[in-house]
Amino acid sequence: MVNGDVITYTDLYDRMDLVIKSSRMPNTDEFKKRLMGQVLTGLITEQIQIQEANRLDINVADEEIERGFAELAGQNNLEAA
Repeated sequence: MVNGDVITYTDLYDRMDLVIKSSRMPNTDEFKKRLMGQVLTGLITEQIQIQEANRLDINVADEEIERGFAELAGQNNLEAA
């Protein structure tokens, strides 16, 4: 729980899978154990940032989000969805 918002095990494992795939790191139990704490800390930080953005009524246009995804995909040699 982060200020009343839930981070589920599904959220954690999905993000770990994303990190492993995007970084081309080994998909082993040992690596996942080492990665779990860092990913959880990242999810908690992200949730706090989202809560603060909501509190400050900060919104991001869909176009800006799409540009960000396209840029990230390009950096990782992936196609944007």
